[in-house]
Amino acid sequence: MFKVAVFCESNFENRTWKPGERVMCVAVFGSMKMDFRQAQLETGATHVICINIFGATRFRVPEDIPVNTSGISIFGKTKDSGAAVKAAKSDHLLDIACFNIFGTTTITN
Repeated sequence: MFKVAVFCESNFENRTWKPGERVMCVAVFGSMKMDFRQAQLETGATHVICINIFGATRFRVPEDIPVNTSGISIFGKTKDSGAAVKAAKSDHLLDIACFNIFGTTTITN
């Protein structure tokens, strides 16, 4: 899945959707909202690449699925305020890689 927001907003909230194994989102002078709480994730890892250039992306993630966050920010910020997942066995994993240049990525529950 590939989503782009250039000088606008792209919104994937409050609905059921299938992201697939790979998701790429790009926000250039725009904003993106992606809600994975109702997403029908495939078994295994879902890899998300998020690029913000003067933009912002907000992820809402389920509390029962582990999330790995990585990436780099140049004059930007990545804020992961999601709840820590207990040692429960899960068939799913969200792997979010963030690249921010004067941009922001926020991950919450």
